[in-house]
Amino acid sequence: MTVALLPVKPFAVAKTRLATVLTPTEREQLARGLFRQMLAALGSCPLVQRIVVVGPAEAQVAGVGWQPDPGGGLNAALAAALTAVAAEEAALVVPTDLPLVTPEALAALLSRRLPGTRQVVVVPDRRGEGTNALVLQPPDVIAPAFGPASLAAHLQAAQAAGARATVVTLPALALDLDHPADLHALPAGVLAALLARGGAGEASTPALRR
Repeated sequence: MTVALLPVKPFAVAKTRLATVLTPTEREQLARGLFRQMLAALGSCPLVQRIVVVGPAEAQVAGVGWQPDPGGGLNAALAAALTAVAAEEAALVVPTDLPLVTPEALAALLSRRLPGTRQVVVVPDRRGEGTNALVLQPPDVIAPAFGPASLAAHLQAAQAAGARATVVTLPALALDLDHPADLHALPAGVLAALLARGGAGEASTPALRR
């Protein structure tokens, strides 16, 4: 079985690096919209059998597993969650902020798993430095190392663990929303749709402040 771990920050304090182009309300709506979109994509991917949200109580969703964030940062939270699902065959760690994600892209990633093999599958960000998705087989094959230069860190950890390392480049998973330039790289209409999905009603497209 493959379990998907979805780390989440409190929505009101997410996406602070976008403060120069989005208002606090827009940032919270964006965080909620990205979260809901990723949940929908994972739920529609036939190769994901279970979803566990790792984060604050406000991110609990009916029918979806939840692991509270014990504090200590993203990698500490994921390490605790991976320990909790260690009996599963594999774990997919995926952040919420991939605005172009599709169930098909997630299935293409998980299809690169080789059952019965100690394996780490990494999806790089569009800069070729960060990690936008991580498949661990088994879940404790390496410790998560998200942060600056995490692509290299995960590959080095896989080598040290004697695990097969696979890099998979997928356009639908390459763009993450960390910096203002990432918002400007979005196709027309995507930002407005995410804001609407994260808000109580329809949201207009914000005028991005450059």
